[in-house]
Amino acid sequence: MRPASAARRRPERSRGDLREERLLEIAEELLRDGRYDETSISEIAAAAEISRPTFYFYFASKQALLERLIERTLEDLIGRHWTRIRQQNLPTASELRATLHDVADMWVEHGWCSRRRSSSPALSRRSSTGSPA
Repeated sequence: MRPASAARRRPERSRGDLREERLLEIAEELLRDGRYDETSISEIAAAAEISRPTFYFYFASKQALLERLIERTLEDLIGRHWTRIRQQNLPTASELRATLHDVADMWVEHGWCSRRRSSSPALSRRSSTGSPA
């Protein structure tokens, strides 16, 4: 007889999880191509083969989609970092260098982050001058 917990276990990834992941993939592709800002929610939903109302089930707005994408990217960076820390016992200076390499790898892998212009004038001034607005 199977344990009760095994009988009630959900599939590894639900259909909803896969839809949300697809929306994030589409957003990342649009950012990489420099087309995120001008693409409508309807176009994003169509690319994910869902309706516009279904998009809103997953994200309240394009901004919320972008924020979740950034959050996921940073979670990935932190996860890689903690995995390495657990596997290696590095001196502090070496750990700092390795962390900076992780950040550089993230920028290479997700370069769309650095190419997206901010819609906030204050943030745009900060990024163009290198100092706070």
